[in-house]
Formats: sequence, structure tokens, C-alpha cells
Amino acid sequence: MATKKTPAKTVAAKPKRPVGRPRKAVAKAPARLTPVTRTPAVEKAVEAPKAVAPAPQAAPQAAVVGGFASFTSLGKDNLSAVIESGNILAKGIEGLNQEILAFAGAAVHHNIETASALFGAKTFSDVVGVQRNYAQESLDRTLSESAKLTQIGAQVARDAFAPLQSRVAVAIETAARGKAA
Repeated sequence: MATKKTPAKTVAAKPKRPVGRPRKAVAKAPARLTPVTRTPAVEKAVEAPKAVAPAPQAAPQAAVVGGFASFTSLGKDNLSAVIESGNILAKGIEGLNQEILAFAGAAVHHNIETASALFGAKTFSDVVGVQRNYAQESLDRTLSESAKLTQIGAQVARDAFAPLQSRVAVAIETAARGKAA
């Protein structure tokens, strides 16, 4: 009888640790601290800094607390000035927008009148005359309106900066007073 050969069983080798990985650290037991005996030299070393350091005083602490209160008051007043300045600026920009809208409305009205005049012109010289008048009036209006907008813008900037300017003066005075102290 023929015997069947069976392949021999192989035992798989235990996988090795990947090369790039560090080994896990094993926690070591903490070292036991021994109490320090207080010798006269140790006592002297502990007490020496206490003798050199001055005792805390109440006056500098009060000055710091008072300075902090002054600083927070200064910040609060500065914030109020910024808010006031922002409100003035918003109102000024609103006025500028109204002026621009009025100018645009007048320009549309002027354009409609010019178009009507062009349609009513009988000759080419009439058309040229209407166009010349339109160009001259448009240029004059634009220059006058830009001068007006510039004036309004400058006034808004002056008014909006006024609250901030007073706070800058107070801040400079406070800084000068702090340096003198």
C-alpha cells in the first residue's frame, strides 16, 4: 500500500518588532527622598534671604491699586470717546450720502432736460449748441459738487476727531504725570 506523504507542519516564527518604533518606556519607581536634617548652617542659609529682603509696605501697594483704578478709568473714558467719534462719523457719512443722492437726482433731471432739447433741435448747429451747453453745465455742477463734498468731508473728519483729540491730550498728561512720580 502506498502511503501518502503529508507536508510537515511548520511553526511560524514570532514576528519581530518593526525597526522604526521605539520601545515602550518602563516606569521606574520614584526614588525615596530622605529628610534634610536642619543643621545650624542650613538654618542660617534659610534665614539669610529673609533678613536681606525688606518688609512689604502698604504705600506701594496702595499706589498700585490707585494706579490701576486710574488706568481703568482712562480706558473707559477712551472707549466712550471712540464711541462718540464713531457716532459723529456715522452721522457725517449719512449727510455725505444725502448730498450725493441729491447731486445724482439733479444730474438725472438735467440729463432728461438735455435729451428733450436734443430731440427738439431743428438743425445740426442747434444740436451742437445743446451739447456744448450740457457739457459746460455738467462740468460746472460736478466741480461745484465735488468742492461741496470735500468741504463736508473735511468738517466731518474734524468733528469726528475732536473727542479723540481731547483723550490724546489727557493720555499725554497722564503719562507725563506718571514719569514725574
